[in-house]
Amino acid sequence: MSVAAPEKPHFGGWRPILECGFDMSYAPLMELEHGRGVILWCSMEVDSRAQDDPVARDLLLRMMGYLEGFRPAPERGPTYYTGGETWRARLEAMGVDFQPVQAMPKVPGLLVVADDSPIVDRRIEEHLDRGGAALFLPRESEALPLGFVAKPGSPYGRPEGLPPWPECRGLSMSDVRTRCDIAAPLIVSGPGEISAGGLLAKLQRGPGAAVFVQVGPDQIARAGIPALALSECRNLAMISRLLANMGATFLSDRRAFAPRSDPFHPVPLAGEWLVRPEPGGSREGAEGSYGEVAGWVGREAGAEGWKEVALPGSWEDADRALAGFVGAVWVRRVVDLPKGWEARPLQLRLGEWRGKMAVYFNGKPLDRGDPGEGGAAVFAVPDGLAVEGMNAIAVRVMTSGGAAGLFSREPETLRLEVAGHGIGRGYYQIGRDGEPLTSDRLVWLPDMDSNHD
Repeated sequence: MSVAAPEKPHFGGWRPILECGFDMSYAPLMELEHGRGVILWCSMEVDSRAQDDPVARDLLLRMMGYLEGFRPAPERGPTYYTGGETWRARLEAMGVDFQPVQAMPKVPGLLVVADDSPIVDRRIEEHLDRGGAALFLPRESEALPLGFVAKPGSPYGRPEGLPPWPECRGLSMSDVRTRCDIAAPLIVSGPGEISAGGLLAKLQRGPGAAVFVQVGPDQIARAGIPALALSECRNLAMISRLLANMGATFLSDRRAFAPRSDPFHPVPLAGEWLVRPEPGGSREGAEGSYGEVAGWVGREAGAEGWKEVALPGSWEDADRALAGFVGAVWVRRVVDLPKGWEARPLQLRLGEWRGKMAVYFNGKPLDRGDPGEGGAAVFAVPDGLAVEGMNAIAVRVMTSGGAAGLFSREPETLRLEVAGHGIGRGYYQIGRDGEPLTSDRLVWLPDMDSNHD
């Protein structure tokens, strides 16, 4: 039993193993060869039923055995496309990773060939002899490459069967039939195998193989029948599966299993800062102080006259003369913020300090908020103060001699963060609105199935 079987993906490398539902449009069990491994997606309730249901138990054991015995396919080369703009735009929309070429590439791989390709048969044969593969997209002419012959205008709708070729793994009759009969340039003869009523043909040449597919979205759309719209989608899914089986990769698969780091993960501030004592007799308050008037608090301040210091720590590590300094000491650093941070409320956490402190962000003083854990200093950055790109943080500390500086034990206590966004290292995917699906945008629903913990 499957509670919610996903629809077969129209694009990408997912290969259905089981199919069900209306028009066999759903796949409760699929696999994806990703990198050097394989991923199984099972939406059937085998985990909750395996103890009491022998069929569920057998299926679960078969899946585990399959995963344990999986061996990756040999390394395949890049995917190339040769032809005009129509199929190039289509492949880009399908998310296929490919390199456009107008001459035969030196490195063998998968060559996707449209009907307006300038590459001649002899070069393609040499490509196959070197272990490359070729997928020929639909073309209307009688004479096809490599000696195959087609008959334009042949009736097509429900082919008799599919071949057991490895290039056709995951395909079923539901993927290749059309809901109404159409006219298509089906293959009638050639030097290799012909299958599916002329829809497909294959020529094995040494270590390389060439596959022809003769029905595409253009042939289906030419019939002008509204009921065939779904058949166009299924047809592109079939071509996607052929591409994936022959070595192509897809951007959608890479994004799904190589998630990017949360763009709103807190920015660590531990590490290199600049330190400088305020000359002369320092006044108690920071307002109107020498450093504030001299522009040490803004983004335009240079590094001349400053020394480097590692925080957390004491600034006497940067300059031994500061070990017994009495007066005001400034530390500052610049932080590069990515796009999106400037539109969110920010919080500056500065850990535990010794001495009376004043904090500036891009030249503006910040109000100290409620103390954080262990009495750590926490400051709210007002809306509109942060900018995309470089931002300056400056801290003025009045010392009365002895060791002074930031003495938090954990470097993580020194950070700039989006207010309410935890420090946990999360990952995200892109939502429908193009924004990251970060934890603060998720709405959790209660488990409505009382049979599960």
